[in-house]
Amino acid sequence: MADVAPRAAPAPDTTPAAAPEDVVASPEEETPTDANVGPATLRDRVRACYVATYCAQRRGEPRRVLALYAEFGFEGPSAWREAWDGEAKDPRWLEEVTQDALRACP
Repeated sequence: MADVAPRAAPAPDTTPAAAPEDVVASPEEETPTDANVGPATLRDRVRACYVATYCAQRRGEPRRVLALYAEFGFEGPSAWREAWDGEAKDPRWLEEVTQDALRACP
């Protein structure tokens, strides 16, 4: 699988904020994206998703796993796996994530 590099943070928006009555929610704003889902960085999202899916499996909730990928901004297992493969090259990080999961759901 190809390496997935963390995305650079977007440039700060310098446009003035709209007044509350001018703000209209669009359907796109309600769809999970890299910018508005849970933990901020790809590495953090991969970690949190790993822990959540591990716990769901340990609790006997395998049907919940697919929904968890979406909750953390991944299109599905293969998108998460691609991100995981890129991040898991750091053995110290991999050990930390594994320990997090074991502590969360022994």
